[in-house]
Amino acid sequence: MMKLLNIEVNSRGEVFFGRYDIFRENGAEIYHLTSKNNPSTYPMFAGIRYFSEQTLEEAIKVAKLWHEQIGFDAVITTDEASVISAAAISQELELPGLSVDAAQKSRNKFYMRLAHQKYSAPHPHFQCCDTLDQAVAAASLIGYPVILKPTLGGNAEHTYLIHDEKKLRDIFPKAWEANQRYSYCQHDAQTILLGPNSMLIEEFLSGSEHCVEAWVKNGVAHIGSIADRISIELDTFDNDLYRTPSLLSSSKIALLQEALQAGVTAQGITHGVVHAEFRFHHDKPYIVEIAARVGGGSLYKMAQLSYGYCPIKTAYCVATNTYVQEKPLSKTGKVAVGLTMLCQQGIIKRIHIPEFVRSHPNVFNLGILAKEGDFHRRPPEGNDIFGYLGVVGDSQEQAIELAESLFASITIELE
Repeated sequence: MMKLLNIEVNSRGEVFFGRYDIFRENGAEIYHLTSKNNPSTYPMFAGIRYFSEQTLEEAIKVAKLWHEQIGFDAVITTDEASVISAAAISQELELPGLSVDAAQKSRNKFYMRLAHQKYSAPHPHFQCCDTLDQAVAAASLIGYPVILKPTLGGNAEHTYLIHDEKKLRDIFPKAWEANQRYSYCQHDAQTILLGPNSMLIEEFLSGSEHCVEAWVKNGVAHIGSIADRISIELDTFDNDLYRTPSLLSSSKIALLQEALQAGVTAQGITHGVVHAEFRFHHDKPYIVEIAARVGGGSLYKMAQLSYGYCPIKTAYCVATNTYVQEKPLSKTGKVAVGLTMLCQQGIIKRIHIPEFVRSHPNVFNLGILAKEGDFHRRPPEGNDIFGYLGVVGDSQEQAIELAESLFASITIELE
């Protein structure tokens, strides 16, 4: 069996258990490396080690000592906040993996944009801003509306659509302070490699949005699935609602493939899986981001249902240098919808999920991130997600109606 070192700087809990199961089904013994802050409760790990300080230096030290005892075959992560750590550890252990440079360009949005700019990959105009004056000047140059977002964000945290200077002057200080107080990068192992934790002002891309699950081998990107974002456009972006399969035409998929290849080349990704987001702006695909990991929420299961493509299995195969079957992008005929469940800010007193929601035959994913006793942050404090719900239906409309009905049946009481 392959001895797989799985890196999660902070263990993600039960929502990742299905991913571990897929690794094991494909022949892996999973050894889990994480910080002491969030111990994992998954019962089938072959071993667990904790690093006492949430620093990259400490994580590497523990990994090297463990490797001397076990002899790992590969290093992997499916977690956004562990991409740099996994790359640095695989490099130290002299195992295949993403380069540290590519990991930096995939984690820090400023480094990502600089790479896109350098290699002419399609991207919005942008500027990194540390002050309100810089943000106002950048927005004036780029032209409203603009996007404000953190360089080291995740889950659309502290990300806003800004329509004018008055709104920017109101939102920027709040977003800056909130990002310094509670940033997604708190889940990363701390290291200078993370780069600046600042804010970006970007050109707003006004077209349709699409998420791609893909894999890269020898520098060549292969699309496994495409999901269409069908959310209502708001001034924040964590209200995700996706459908598969995509309704894009073959000609637009070809353009998407070109943009994806340009992006992974610019970011130096030659080996691994990617989750890429694009918007068709003036009928041309522009890169929103390309992350060196599988998609979150319900997306990887939607890829399986609607395209017969498993991003988790592919991540394992690429990491272990085993064969990945190349096949044309093809639909299975199944329609799936993935809903991001949100709730109001406050301390969660009680969560009740009716049994009919858990056991509904059309539900393929029910992942609850929130726990009773948690303080749930909402804009401008943060963008905590209550959970993810994935359902299948005979049509998009039927699936959305069911997802909304099931979510409405879940009781969330705040103190």
